[in-house]
Amino acid sequence: MKSHSATSHRGFVSWQVLLWTASLLTSWSPPTTAQMSIEAFPFDTAIGEDVLLVIKNRTRNARAYTWYRGEWVTPVRKIGAFTLATDSSAYGQAYTRETIYGDGTMLLQNLTTADIGIYTVQIILQNFLSVLISGEFHLHPPVLAPSLQIPLTELPENDTAVLTCSSEEHVLSIEWYFNNQTLELTERKTLSVDNFTLTIEPFKTDVGEYMCQVSKIGSFKKSNLISLSVKYIPPPPPPPTPRPPPQI
Repeated sequence: MKSHSATSHRGFVSWQVLLWTASLLTSWSPPTTAQMSIEAFPFDTAIGEDVLLVIKNRTRNARAYTWYRGEWVTPVRKIGAFTLATDSSAYGQAYTRETIYGDGTMLLQNLTTADIGIYTVQIILQNFLSVLISGEFHLHPPVLAPSLQIPLTELPENDTAVLTCSSEEHVLSIEWYFNNQTLELTERKTLSVDNFTLTIEPFKTDVGEYMCQVSKIGSFKKSNLISLSVKYIPPPPPPPTPRPPPQI
C-alpha cells in the first residue's frame, strides 16, 4: 500500500483503512486537525457499486470543502466544492457524476475503472488556512450471477429434490432463499459441505420458489428463481368388481 503526501508544510499524519491509504499535511498541527482522516464506506466495493468518501474527525472550523482528482490542487483536476456560508455546491472540470455534501462527504456512484486513483480534499478553515488529505482506493470486479439448477421442477411427494447452485468463479459465501426469505435448514433440508447443493428429502410441503446468492469482496448476485411443485399422481383404479358365479 502506498502513501501520498502534499509538500511544503511541516505536519504529517498517515492513515490506512483496508484498501485505503491517505496522508494529512497542514501548515499547523493542533490536535483536532491532526486526527482528521478519510474513510470509505463500504470499506470494500466493486465496479458498478457506490462509495462514500467521509472525512472522519472533521473540524468545525471549515468554510469549504473542495475535492480533486489526483494529488495536485489545480483547476483542471477540480471535481467540485461545497461552501458552508452559502450552503451550496459548485462543480469543476473534473466532475463526472460525484455529489459533495455539506459535511465534506463525497459520493461516487456507479463506479468504473476510470474512478481508480488518488483523491484529494482541500478543507478551507475559518482563518483561511487549509488542510489537504489525499487517498486512493482499489475496486474489485463484480461477482458473476450464479445459476440454480434441478433436473425436475415437478416432483412426486416423498421424492428427493436436489438443487445445485453453480458459480463460474471462487466466491466467499453462498446463501439460500425460499419464497424471498432466508432458507431455514431442517432434518429434511440439508446443505452440502461447500453449500452449493441443497437436498430436500423427502419432498413434502416444500412447494415454492428457491434461489441462491453468491458474494465476494464488494458485491453479491442472486441466481434465477426455480419454482418447485408436487407432481399429481392419480390414484390407481379400483380393482374390478368380481362377477357372481353363474347360477345353475
